[in-house]
Amino acid sequence: MHQSSPYAAAEASYRWIDYRLAYAQVLERHGDPASCLLELFVFRVWLSQFALVRVQGGPLPRRAARGEGTPHPPLWLLSKQAEAAGIAEDAARGALAALLERRFAHYDDAATRARTPDDPLGLEAAAAALARLLFRQPDPAIVDGLARRARGQYAGIAQAYDDPQPMTW
Repeated sequence: MHQSSPYAAAEASYRWIDYRLAYAQVLERHGDPASCLLELFVFRVWLSQFALVRVQGGPLPRRAARGEGTPHPPLWLLSKQAEAAGIAEDAARGALAALLERRFAHYDDAATRARTPDDPLGLEAAAAALARLLFRQPDPAIVDGLARRARGQYAGIAQAYDDPQPMTW
């Protein structure tokens, strides 16, 4: 039996984080911290859902072949969570919805196309895609920091599912 619900771990991985503290290095270099926070939130939501699909045995390439990408939680829920976390006001619901649609496909594509033996899930590639969205020419330290956080977030969800090894494709 699982130690804790992977769904709870997935939600906690983007909901119960102090983005301003965890991503201070990124935010201090970004010209528009409010839009940066929203991008970071959407990335962590994507990664939580991507991890759930993977640990439950639903490899993304099979989903993509059926015309499906990583599913996202209901917009109403994400909107409330983003507002509660101080990421976005209720008025930003439209921006959040648009970002969910565009970014989930963008990160799925990055993770799928750039898998390597050292990065079998494509997490580093997805983090690099985020860095390029945030900065024209991202500092390698920023890319490394985002990738480190992505690997940690995935590992936490996988651990909640009792999945000691990340799945490869």
